[in-house]
Amino acid sequence: MRHTAVKYVSLALVVLFVAASVLFSGSVERSRVPGPSEAVPQPPADTRDGRGAFERYCASCHDAGEMAATFEGVPDRGLAAVEMLGFLDQHGRSSAAEDREIVAYLLQRSREGR
Repeated sequence: MRHTAVKYVSLALVVLFVAASVLFSGSVERSRVPGPSEAVPQPPADTRDGRGAFERYCASCHDAGEMAATFEGVPDRGLAAVEMLGFLDQHGRSSAAEDREIVAYLLQRSREGR
């Protein structure tokens, strides 16, 4: 009798877990990773706009040097830039154009090593 009860409770827990997993995965927004043929944002020759946007939206909580350091030693800076754009889209109040300027500014800083 006890073995049967344990079996039914275990089965009920498994069904509950699977149902909760399905519901949770449906409510989570999936981020899209670009394919190899898609363009990766390139830093403009002049990054002053990105610096201004960073100072307006990010500098009160984040250091530009530390944020730029996230691109150092990364094998695929393009993918890291896209991930940073996703972070900025979810995290900040800046527009999509300002997000691209901020990422370009941080990429430029990481290349210059400052």
